[in-house]
Amino acid sequence: MSDQKTMEKINGFIIFNKMITKTQIINSLDKLPENLTIDQVIDHLIFVEKVQKGLDDSVYGRISTKEEARQKLNK
Repeated sequence: MSDQKTMEKINGFIIFNKMITKTQIINSLDKLPENLTIDQVIDHLIFVEKVQKGLDDSVYGRISTKEEARQKLNK
């Protein structure tokens, strides 16, 4: 990890410019069953991307309290 500004390792995930690495995608796909549809693969990749975004948001302080979330939802 040579460039600390663009790459961090947090909870086992490497954050590199707010993206996941190809290695992370491959490792994630290796955990899926052998037989699955393209739609299942796409759904899984979308899920992994959303989890990564949530981790990024948490690490960089882009979170809301329950009360802030309620206020946003009530608008």
